[in-house]
Amino acid sequence: MNDRLAATAAPPARHAALFERQRRAFLQAPCPSAAQRRDDLRRLKRELLRHQDVLAEAMSQDFGYRAPAESKMLDILGSTLEINHALRHLGRWMKPRRRSTELLFLTNRLRVTYQPKGVVGVIVPWNFPIYLALGPLAAALAAGNRVMVKMPEATPATNACLRRLLAEAFSEDQVAVVGEELLDPGAFTALPFDHIVFTGSPAVGRTVMRTAAEHLTPVTLELGGKSPAVVLPGADVAEAATRIVHGKAANCGQICVAPDYALVPRASVEAFAQQAQAAFARLYGPRVQGHPDYTALVNERHRQRIAALLDDARAQGATVIACAEGGTGRQMPLHIVTGLTPRMRIAQEEIFGPILPVLAYDTLDDAIAIIQGGPRPLALYAFGHDAAARRRLLAHTHSGGVTVNDWGWHVLNHDAPFGGVGNSGMGTYHGEEGFRELSHAKGTFKRFRWFPMGLFYPPYGNLVQRLVFKFYLGKSDPSVTVATGAAAVSPIMSSTPHQDVAEPSGRRSFLKVGALTVAAIGLGGWFASYPADRHARAVLGAGASLGPQAQTMLAKLADAVLDGALPSDASQRAQAIAKVVDTADKAVAGLPLYLQKEVQELFSMLGAAPTRALLIGQWSGWADATREDVASMLTGLRQSSVALRRVVYMSLRDMVTGSYYADTGTWEQIGYPGPMINGPGPEV
Repeated sequence: MNDRLAATAAPPARHAALFERQRRAFLQAPCPSAAQRRDDLRRLKRELLRHQDVLAEAMSQDFGYRAPAESKMLDILGSTLEINHALRHLGRWMKPRRRSTELLFLTNRLRVTYQPKGVVGVIVPWNFPIYLALGPLAAALAAGNRVMVKMPEATPATNACLRRLLAEAFSEDQVAVVGEELLDPGAFTALPFDHIVFTGSPAVGRTVMRTAAEHLTPVTLELGGKSPAVVLPGADVAEAATRIVHGKAANCGQICVAPDYALVPRASVEAFAQQAQAAFARLYGPRVQGHPDYTALVNERHRQRIAALLDDARAQGATVIACAEGGTGRQMPLHIVTGLTPRMRIAQEEIFGPILPVLAYDTLDDAIAIIQGGPRPLALYAFGHDAAARRRLLAHTHSGGVTVNDWGWHVLNHDAPFGGVGNSGMGTYHGEEGFRELSHAKGTFKRFRWFPMGLFYPPYGNLVQRLVFKFYLGKSDPSVTVATGAAAVSPIMSSTPHQDVAEPSGRRSFLKVGALTVAAIGLGGWFASYPADRHARAVLGAGASLGPQAQTMLAKLADAVLDGALPSDASQRAQAIAKVVDTADKAVAGLPLYLQKEVQELFSMLGAAPTRALLIGQWSGWADATREDVASMLTGLRQSSVALRRVVYMSLRDMVTGSYYADTGTWEQIGYPGPMINGPGPEV
């Protein structure tokens, strides 16, 4: 894999110029249409299929020998499936997504659009140079980006074929390939990409992150690690051994998601080793040198590394079993290793070759502890049909992905994300997740034309703000104080809970009460926020006075609230009601400004048809409402289980009765003699 990368380096002039060409081209067309993106993907697929045999031959040349079927199955087919999946789903991925606003902003709109990031850099390893180049490339093109691909130094023949393939499909200002001519890959990551996708070792991944951080470039890292294959208690050992061996022998073990080691119940270790030998013999025969289906190690340096791992294990007492003849060439057979100790290199390093260590465990918890004790792997494989044991294993371990009762096939199913976790990587690609990874998810809030945002502006403390705080925040704990020194301890950290503190409204209670409240506030506030509006002027009047509509509301309310106290004569009753309205109008004008605003907000909500219906349950207009209609509405408010509606009732009642009994002529009706006057008392 990419095992060399400088931390910092200046990019060569040619590559910097190529990047600038792509950046300028992107700025001229920053959001390709769905049709354009589909056309790009179809051209990529067409050229891939045209060049498939040449690519397979080039990869075999670079490896010293690579089985053509493996090249076509894993590189060519894998890339084709990725492109096909993107073509089928691209329209849905690109569609803006409606999102729900908070209830406070109920009438407004919120959506997420997915915007191309710009120029994406893709760094490709040598083990699957086509799949790990074209998979990220397809995701980047689907997301509408331009791409520079850095191919590995170890695959010059493949690089040349891929460069020709992509040149026939795209101009260099859209897709460009650099390869072994860029001797220092750190120079590639020094370019100010909008995103970098790197596949390689964890050590080099850290270097990529450091270099990318110079430009705050986001990265997707698909790394590696020691992926375990767990044979669960009671599993079919022969079946598990066959599938694990296939995963370890494919591409000569040079796969980032290959099973790195097997965890086997102690009583089954010997049987597993025997079955693994037998499985390899069935697949590849007694000799692998010159075998048409068996891939070679990529170069002599890598072969020497694998041989050194085996020598280290033997020297420390491990048992090493070669599964076929011929261990000196680069077509190295699979080796089974038992009797491991933690000090052995194969117990510590990612193997990335044809070595299968077998670790014994006594209980499933022991196996879990072994996995938990190391860095989180890129993949985990569970073999067995005990559903409870499998659930426990997967719930107590972390890995990038999982295949059950086989190995690696989750990677070739492109509707699922692929990526690592912790030491094995970050970020995901493939399918929709790849599209999202290489797009910028841009949230857009569209304010409704008449939404009362001004209700949340200073001066603070108005009715709406208090209601919002009440429903969302509840009451604070009055015993909590600000710490003034090192010795100060907040009571909130006390072991004794404060049971008397009101909690914010939970989801269930808020849906019952708050939804109605917020809807009423949101709709009714149209008018309070825009006093220049014709309807608002009718409700609020000029300045601090109540407008005609508010006066009509007050008159109807007075007629119902004061029914028993008002004169029976129609003319006198009308005069009394008019006096109530006039008194209330003058009283509002004399209130402080913040209180005037609250009264205006209340009448705005009562005057607008939507909020009138939501808040007080009155569908007809005030002008047409009978005394019985208003009385029934008031009864509903008074008896409501919704606190806000009861508050509205009390506010209206107090305003009407206060305005009526402010007239000294009404005191006699309730037997009120008037205020006491200081002075000498009456003679006795």
